[in-house]
Amino acid sequence: MSFFAFAVASLVFHYVGGVLADRHGSSVPALAGLVVIGAAMALIPVSADLVALLLTMLLFGLGHGLVFPSSSALVTRRADPDQVGAMTGLFYAVLVLGVAIGAPLTAAFAARFGNAAGLQASAVAVVLGIAFAARAYLASPENRGVVASQDRPAEP
Repeated sequence: MSFFAFAVASLVFHYVGGVLADRHGSSVPALAGLVVIGAAMALIPVSADLVALLLTMLLFGLGHGLVFPSSSALVTRRADPDQVGAMTGLFYAVLVLGVAIGAPLTAAFAARFGNAAGLQASAVAVVLGIAFAARAYLASPENRGVVASQDRPAEP
């Protein structure tokens, strides 16, 4: 039931995340989504009953829905036009690699230190993601007062 709540919220908020990325730039919803995901990961272990868990998973779905459309847009907007396909493929390869490595590492950590510690360690990984997203946001030409065309990649 909790995964269903996450999936529905994520599907609903993918549209919202895409609209926010179009209106405010991709870095803003990506960063906001990572903050929400980190909060949800930290709250899952303290969710005392089914209702609290469902609400936390809705929060997690909100964050997921904000992160993925905007991060995909960041990749396509910032890539050299001749390399969009390769960069998109690389983005999804790294995403899958993160899931393939992160899930077993979280499980191993949880087996050693307890389920709550495993989930909270995942929240720490999200904080690292927030640091990278904040760096991208601050380095973005749009956020330095330079207007970059969406038809060509912005200068690094």
